[in-house]
Amino acid sequence: GAPSQLMRRVVIGRAYYAAFHAARGALREQGMSAADTHFHRQVWGNFRETGGPETAEGAARREIAEVRQWLHRERTRADYDEWASWSRRECRDVVREARALIDRIEALP
Repeated sequence: GAPSQLMRRVVIGRAYYAAFHAARGALREQGMSAADTHFHRQVWGNFRETGGPETAEGAARREIAEVRQWLHRERTRADYDEWASWSRRECRDVVREARALIDRIEALP
């Protein structure tokens, strides 16, 4: 029902922000600061643009960027699409993917 969909929206948003904060923290450890108003783009863009195309780290960063795009789309739907809904399983999948994304971020050198 409606209350469960509202809670699923909250869970999806929190899953996205958990991954975002993990990414931001990892970049801060490397000396990056995201000071302007577009810090989401700065943080996630760093994963898409760094590491070199032919290195294992570059491939891992691109994979992080791709999963992030999907997770961000789900978060945007949860925030702005009043008709969107998720099954319990779909919501669990979002949380599982966010957790896996955090693990990938934490595994980077």
